[in-house]
Amino acid sequence: MRLHVKIDEIRYQEAIVLSEVDFQVQPGEVLALFGKNGTGKSSLFRSIMGIHGDWNGTIQLGEKTLQRAQPHELRALGLAYMPQSRPVFDRLSIRDNLRASTIGGSSELAVTHRLLNESLKSRFHDNASVLSGGEKQALGLSMIFATDPKIALLDEPCASLSAAASAKILSFIKEQTQETGMSVLIIEQKVQELIAIADKVLIFADHRVAYNGNVLTIPTHLYNHLCA
Repeated sequence: MRLHVKIDEIRYQEAIVLSEVDFQVQPGEVLALFGKNGTGKSSLFRSIMGIHGDWNGTIQLGEKTLQRAQPHELRALGLAYMPQSRPVFDRLSIRDNLRASTIGGSSELAVTHRLLNESLKSRFHDNASVLSGGEKQALGLSMIFATDPKIALLDEPCASLSAAASAKILSFIKEQTQETGMSVLIIEQKVQELIAIADKVLIFADHRVAYNGNVLTIPTHLYNHLCA
């Protein structure tokens, strides 16, 4: 499903946090979003998902144009969102976390294969509270992908993870897009690692989009600035 986002501005109270955003994501594509903290990336995700309401513009899913849609309506249309905070219920088992994410959707048996960490399969009845940070990220992503989304918005899924854990998660995300045709939008600080799996890039600066295009044609000065 094609996603077309065209936003004139996003506001918090009187402040404009992001303006003049216009991009498209095709089925199976990975869109990387880069920029310093406070440039409006997370606000963009929250606006798309109907969590933040003070914005002007349009969101188009396929041929359907949405304005002020509620989060549950967007989920029903195939959008999934993973915020920066790990969306894991510590008091629930791994199995029950997956069940909670798939209410009204996939069956438990249909989603167990999506677990990123093979060791988690043998610990299906353990509480999520005993998992490491990387394992919680893996479980959180599995909860997202278990809903079989058409489009997933992931806000720093590799935050605070080791290079090895990050590489495994990003590799899994790329595999999912290739296998299912799902589109993924990712905010991440690990520039080189995410560029390696991305098809398109949005770079934010001064609350605007400084670059919107193919990952292979990022201007050198912008790339060097990101990697600095």
